[in-house]
Amino acid sequence: MFLLVGDHKLGQLDAHLFMLFKNNDSTSYDDKGCLKGLNTFARYHNQYLQNALQQLRLEYPNVAILYADYYQASEWVLTNAPQLGFETKSILKVCCGTGGDYNFSLMSMCGMEGVYACSDPDQYINDPDQYINIKLLNGFLPMLHNLDLKQCLF
Repeated sequence: MFLLVGDHKLGQLDAHLFMLFKNNDSTSYDDKGCLKGLNTFARYHNQYLQNALQQLRLEYPNVAILYADYYQASEWVLTNAPQLGFETKSILKVCCGTGGDYNFSLMSMCGMEGVYACSDPDQYINDPDQYINIKLLNGFLPMLHNLDLKQCLF
């Protein structure tokens, strides 16, 4: 069995929002504050990946190849953030940082001198090192554990 993982919403990542693609054009952002262009790219990448996956499934019909749709999962998390216990004002911020709109700076990253983690990391979805939040992980693990593999085979 193989697990192929798609990209999540690239437009929600703190480094992209803060430094790489930040702009003042409000049409560049979706209703959650994520960069639309990067999310479009991630969707395109994921669709290309899934098309290639279909070819692999035809070529190797006896191999179970699962696709983990991180994009839809991250979209669901952002949409349901308040119900999951996340504060709406902090869903695009990182826990370990130094202020600003996203609490992120390339000059003051987590682990550097004078940069400390927040007091309640469970309130933050984004992480400067792109690790999944433990609170989210604990929510998703039971779903994966109970997954009936037969339902995933194509």
